[in-house]
Amino acid sequence: MKFPSFFKPPGHRVFEFKPRYYDPNKERRERAGAPSYGSMSPAERAKERIRDHYSNRKKHIDNGGERKSIIRVILIAFVISILIYWIFV
Repeated sequence: MKFPSFFKPPGHRVFEFKPRYYDPNKERRERAGAPSYGSMSPAERAKERIRDHYSNRKKHIDNGGERKSIIRVILIAFVISILIYWIFV
């Protein structure tokens, strides 16, 4: 016997397998981490290396945001505790 319900039960899940093409040469290049410069001139390669260096540097610089967040939480907790102490004493 089927009872009426306010909530709809979740539907069935479907498994979708999407095969990927395997290229061993591409895997080796990615594992080595060396960019494929191909037929670039030495000056273009140098520019590309400099660009890669600065783009990676920007990703790793933003470590101070977490520290600022913790300091802000501690400061807010301190101010709230002083207010509670001032109200009840």
